[in-house]
Amino acid sequence: MSVKISIITPVLNQAAFVEQAIQSVLLQHDLNFEHIVVDGGSTDGTLDIIKIHPHLRWISEPDRGQADAVNKGLAMATGDMIGEINGDDFYLPGAFAKLRVAMKTNRKAQVFIGGCDFFEDGELIDVWQPAGAEVGLADVLEQLRKPLPHPSLFVAKELFRAVGGMDATLRYSPDVELMFKLAERTTFTVIDSSLAVNLKHPDAIQVKEEIHNWTGVLYQTARHGPYAKFHEMFLHARSCAPDPVLPAFIAAYVKERWKNLPHAAEPVRKAALFGAGRHSRWLEELTAGLAGPEIVAILDENPGACAQDLWGLKPIHPTEWNPAAADAVIISTDAHLDAMRRKCGQLFGGAVRALSLYEGLPEGPYRK
Repeated sequence: MSVKISIITPVLNQAAFVEQAIQSVLLQHDLNFEHIVVDGGSTDGTLDIIKIHPHLRWISEPDRGQADAVNKGLAMATGDMIGEINGDDFYLPGAFAKLRVAMKTNRKAQVFIGGCDFFEDGELIDVWQPAGAEVGLADVLEQLRKPLPHPSLFVAKELFRAVGGMDATLRYSPDVELMFKLAERTTFTVIDSSLAVNLKHPDAIQVKEEIHNWTGVLYQTARHGPYAKFHEMFLHARSCAPDPVLPAFIAAYVKERWKNLPHAAEPVRKAALFGAGRHSRWLEELTAGLAGPEIVAILDENPGACAQDLWGLKPIHPTEWNPAAADAVIISTDAHLDAMRRKCGQLFGGAVRALSLYEGLPEGPYRK
């Protein structure tokens, strides 16, 4: 018997789109599938549309968002391969047939991903198609500037459940976190064709809450990926969004870390700040009025180029400073941390701790 495909559609108040999503599954003309719709309690006529389709398996009840809805659908699924298409996205003709060919060719593969077309106002604005035959963890990280599209992702139910489904505590970008969890287990087999369409419209989450979705992507990069990649993505995101929106993403946990430094297991009550550039000025403004370490020196390898004092102190060259005057040196940068740590090691040896404010990224700002 052929592999059964289970499609899960989370939906909430998408009466304008959900019929197209439903029809796109039916028009696959597949002989072994089920379509599960998980509605979050729509009030706009979405349920009236769902109810006229007897082939659908559906529930309607309040949920905690997309991830929670997908997990409910996953619990209901009886198929072997899971696809997830939102109520405002849809499959392209022949998508399931192409998936079945790929499954026959790659019988041990557990994750398949195809191309995805992006439409806005009825016009094709972008096409995502991975290069090569496989996508691995490194590729997931590299693709974060254009995250892998979940509408064209298909996952073996056994693996989907083994990674715990989607993280329902995440408000933003739970699909990105799922990609990381899957990529940490296996590579994705690429289907060299577009399988689905993602619609951008004014009510779409990725449009209405674009900045918050970006922060979710950044958080998952820090949570799963190399730390340097997080900083690369953070700097890219800052360049794409107006201040102070994305700095606020960082600000929440920098403030908490700053306030905690005097009370940490190894308390930092007096600190020197290494760096006298824009980031240090941002830190001074951010931490104004907060109880934190006393800044006793501002260190910079080119102090003469610094346009202003910081914390009421004139920057000095690190070689002019006595490390015994502080508990730690705070590296004032959101990038190049490894290089800065090496520099501190060369300058101070083990005489003083060098620490970053970005270690131990907390989970609070991105969770419900």
